[in-house]
Amino acid sequence: MKQGKKIISFLLALAFVFSLCLIPASAGYEVKHGDAAAALWEEGLFLGSGGSFDLDKPLTRAAGAAMIVRLLGKEAEAKEGNYTIPFTDVADWAKPYIGYCYSNGIVNGTSENTYGSNDNMTVAQYLTLVLRALDYDDKTGDFSWNKAADKAFELGMINQRSYTQYTTTKDFLRDDAAGIAYAALSQKLKGTNKALMSSITLPDRPNGKMPVYTSADLALKQEASKPSSASGNSGIWLNASIKYTDESTTARPDSWPRDAENISLFIGDGYASTLSWSEAPDGNVYSPEATFHATSGIAKLYSYWIVSDPATVDLEIICDGTKIQTIEDFTVRTGDYVDIEMTIDMSALNAKLGEGDHKVSIAYVKPIYVDGKFLYNDDKVLQAYNLGTGVKGAAFKLSGGLSGSAITNNYLYAGGKAYGVQYFLTFETGQYGGEYKMSFPAEDGTDTRTFTAEPNSIYHITYTYGIDYNATYSYEYDFSVKLEGPKAADLSFKSKHPGKIKIGTFKIEKK
Repeated sequence: MKQGKKIISFLLALAFVFSLCLIPASAGYEVKHGDAAAALWEEGLFLGSGGSFDLDKPLTRAAGAAMIVRLLGKEAEAKEGNYTIPFTDVADWAKPYIGYCYSNGIVNGTSENTYGSNDNMTVAQYLTLVLRALDYDDKTGDFSWNKAADKAFELGMINQRSYTQYTTTKDFLRDDAAGIAYAALSQKLKGTNKALMSSITLPDRPNGKMPVYTSADLALKQEASKPSSASGNSGIWLNASIKYTDESTTARPDSWPRDAENISLFIGDGYASTLSWSEAPDGNVYSPEATFHATSGIAKLYSYWIVSDPATVDLEIICDGTKIQTIEDFTVRTGDYVDIEMTIDMSALNAKLGEGDHKVSIAYVKPIYVDGKFLYNDDKVLQAYNLGTGVKGAAFKLSGGLSGSAITNNYLYAGGKAYGVQYFLTFETGQYGGEYKMSFPAEDGTDTRTFTAEPNSIYHITYTYGIDYNATYSYEYDFSVKLEGPKAADLSFKSKHPGKIKIGTFKIEKK
């Protein structure tokens, strides 16, 4: 158990061109307090079921009682207690919470022998419980339970938009409950200067993975974890095989194509040595950095690792920035040999994604924490392979991620604090050489850089933003890097950083 302390605020409005995005669920519901739910989950204060927070569903009276017990910091006491309640409609899991609340005069039943466990909790009922947790007493006149929204608005616990919603409609969902609970943590207890969060004992972080926002998101996640099937093709265009052995069994080329940028990688906090190469359908062997072209036949992508430190992550296979397969809870141990082999049907790939150059990457998802608080999941490319289904140089594109680098960013640290973040881009000119201009937005302006690019060339671009490190807050960015010239392109990034990003440095290298 741990004493409450200041929780990172995930929701900060950003000026300039950056905006905070609400995340829509597939069924059409727009989540409002997803980051609040995530922050509460990290502290063990808001749980889901079946892998989802169910933010688009009503809050039941049973779940509301459980949330209030956690907000009071009394979950351990409730679970250890032996309560007698007159209600016959309370599930076993909810008895400790409802028993504690009933025994302490926090809740009442809907009749002499029913609590109404599965009934929807109203916003007035929920706000009443939250205000009681802050030591306000409706029985002595601090507020009226049926006008609890007035008191919450007076205290600044809800904003004008929420107040209007709660007083003019009956709309109240688990999403709203999470937002109110999160705001309550920073509220001062009645008559004191002590915030609720500093006066309670927080549960431990739940085991396992954080739930998704809604059941619709869960269905999308489960669907996205399946390999894609080529349209009109009975098989899967990419198949991945991963083996753990006492020693590598992959037959390596006599003279494998050594690429200094792909010699080592990090898995979680661990480190591994790696050798990787690709084999075209004609049998020729290439460095992953090189692009081979084939319109048909089977290509093979190889990577083998010698692990020096243990780690457990989610491993992903990504093609052109889109996840096509997820291997959950990928675990390696010190001394493990890991052989990875991917086979690609080039004609099926062409039918699926079209003629042109493509990038297939192996990446992992690593949770990022600052001062022990979860910020976001960072996708890191472990290995990337370039392959094409058309004439070399025919495609013009600007894409995120360099081989062996982060898809979106890579932090620079000093003294345990991030002072910079790097964004990596690949620019392939095709036939469109000439003068180009790139614009990188930041908090303190837009950095515009110009350069000359040759036709049929590949350029690696690194832009390093400065970061004003903040141990308390994270900042969410949604912005576009613009390319102007003989051809134009935009590349969008969504990410969270432990501080505001500032204009930085630009580097371009021809490959």
